[in-house]
Amino acid sequence: MRIFNTAGTCRPNEHYMVDITEQGAVCISVLMAKQLTDYTIIERSWRGTGIDYRLGYESDPLMQRVARLEISGIKTESATNTMSARYEQRVKQTELSDNTNLPAYISIIEFSTPKCLFNKREHINYGRTQTQAQ
Repeated sequence: MRIFNTAGTCRPNEHYMVDITEQGAVCISVLMAKQLTDYTIIERSWRGTGIDYRLGYESDPLMQRVARLEISGIKTESATNTMSARYEQRVKQTELSDNTNLPAYISIIEFSTPKCLFNKREHINYGRTQTQAQ
């Protein structure tokens, strides 16, 4: 049995509070995606893609990728770690996978208040320059 420190005080030799925040943000974000979009999680993305999950239609037997999802959890918002600043970081991060031509959803979950920011980011030119798009 593993006992968790639910008071939120991190112990130097136990780093599970980061895991709890990350996994909690994933759980809430999955529910938000299902509630606010037509999509569900179809697969976890690999590192370096700028996103955490790929989304698709639950009824699609081929599980085609139709959107991207980036998730971030904040245990306690502070002056140097705000939801809006984290959102802007994640917007930039999702640009790494703009070549997929899929819309990106960004979910920021803050646990101390608690509150959630869930927003769709569309990449207008889908990686093309203005000249190429004409």
